[in-house]
Amino acid sequence: MITKNDMEKQPAGIIALGLLIEKLKRGEFQAGQPIRESVLAEEFGLSRNAVREALNQIVGWDIFEYIPYCGYRLRKFTLNDFLEWYEMREAIEPIAARRLALLRPPEVIRKLEGYLEEFEAEAASENYDGRKLTGIDMNFHLTVVENCGNRRFCHMQTIGYFIVLFFCNKAGSSKLVLHVQNSTNQFLPPGFTEKDYFDLNLKLTMERHRALFEHIKNGREAEAERGFREHTSVQVRNLKNIINYLNEYDVGIPQAMKV
Repeated sequence: MITKNDMEKQPAGIIALGLLIEKLKRGEFQAGQPIRESVLAEEFGLSRNAVREALNQIVGWDIFEYIPYCGYRLRKFTLNDFLEWYEMREAIEPIAARRLALLRPPEVIRKLEGYLEEFEAEAASENYDGRKLTGIDMNFHLTVVENCGNRRFCHMQTIGYFIVLFFCNKAGSSKLVLHVQNSTNQFLPPGFTEKDYFDLNLKLTMERHRALFEHIKNGREAEAERGFREHTSVQVRNLKNIINYLNEYDVGIPQAMKV
């Protein structure tokens, strides 16, 4: 979160960039939605030049795009974009987890445990909010990366990719995953519904995150690194399977599920 102290110390363009990242974190931008620099300048209390500088920085990261005579907007990403970012997570998070297990700042441990408790409480409610759960999941992983002591991992561009991957334009909905797994005769039993799939995924996510947290909390560096590598590599493998399936069987995918 950008504080008043940050406002006093940083150039206006950097402040605007941080405020845009915060808006991304809250999921305030939808793919294809126009982003007006004049509106943001008024909201941030900054000049249009500062906001434009920040917007162009994110365009350079290939997260926003600029369309002449139309302005800025969040890009619509492909599954291959997401695969590249998942592979980035696969490379970064295991090392970040190992470093954090060595450092173990008490305030970060408390923060991670708070996210676990928040996730478990929301998941236990009868009408849980999937979008809220995704945000908590994102914050858990971001906290590991942002507090591992590697400044390169904490670069705003890296954080921007994490946020987009988790929250802004998540490709491969549970319907699509369920359809692919049912169509390829994977482990799902007959009649397995989208809610059944999401409930199972929630249960597994809670178990994995609790185990990952315990490795970090107890300073088990090798186990933390291995656990995060296994956790992220499964996601990379699943997305590769989806991409391969779509390439081979695209005609059979219902139009509403196409990505």
